[in-house]
Amino acid sequence: MRKAFTLIELLIVIAIFAVLAGLLFPVLSKARERARSAQCISNLRQIGVAVGVYLPDWDDRYPYAFDDQGVYDGRRPAINQVLASYVTHQEIWRCPSDTGETYPNDPLCLIGSTAPFWWDNMVMSSYGYMGDGTPDFYGRIAGYRTSVVKKPAQAVLSNELRPWHDRGRATARITDSPALQNVLYCDGHVASKTHDDIFTDARLGVAR
Repeated sequence: MRKAFTLIELLIVIAIFAVLAGLLFPVLSKARERARSAQCISNLRQIGVAVGVYLPDWDDRYPYAFDDQGVYDGRRPAINQVLASYVTHQEIWRCPSDTGETYPNDPLCLIGSTAPFWWDNMVMSSYGYMGDGTPDFYGRIAGYRTSVVKKPAQAVLSNELRPWHDRGRATARITDSPALQNVLYCDGHVASKTHDDIFTDARLGVAR
């Protein structure tokens, strides 16, 4: 006759599964976030391709669109609106890890919790742009000819608005955070940089 499991044996088996799940969950979570980051990088590269197609049609001038802070009134075009006819899928404006504001206590950011940026009617994209509203000093390119970009490998074209793939390193203020954001440069390559490094690169890459 087959012997049935005792209660102790069942508890031991359950405990083993619980330990294994505890070990595997962080690994699976990191793998999933890496996949999402890869999709985000792909989105940024597709945005770069769209801008590359746009430029010859518009006298080699970068899209005249507003930065992410400049679309809140709903009346001025954002980069995703200006490039709408140059992209195949509008989903490229959505970072798969976009959960909205990650610096709710920073007065320079959106105060409090928000909807995902790509879903918010005021922002409408997970990605920023050095658009009108960005001071020239910070590397604005919107409306300017490509000749203003002296160092394409440093001039910023677009960037992930918050470090959604690196939340564990976020701080109370975005300017102090060591968390990395994906950023697209005018030469088409994508890198991961802190918020401050992104704006430092933008300033160095553009000259007027």
